[in-house]
Amino acid sequence: MEIVEIAAYESRRALDDRQVNPVTHWTGQRAPLVRITTRDGLSGLGEGCCEQDDTDAFFHQLRRAAPLLLGADARLIERVWNTLWALPARDGPEWAPPAV
Repeated sequence: MEIVEIAAYESRRALDDRQVNPVTHWTGQRAPLVRITTRDGLSGLGEGCCEQDDTDAFFHQLRRAAPLLLGADARLIERVWNTLWALPARDGPEWAPPAV
């Protein structure tokens, strides 16, 4: 189950002005999505984590991580996770590497 493709998307939706918590008032939601496809044609879709106004940092880290994941066995989840966790932030926020 070799990883052969990593594609990134951004989901955006307007909120109806009723989603409120004591700290933040949201008018929209942005979420990074990642699709990983294997040589066998199987694919999985996952949602990344990021600050609402900083999806660019997530996608920057994903571009850095993708070459490390291409060719990896998708079944070895812990190995994939360890590869991503070890990726340093370098020029982005500290939350970005683990979020990918």
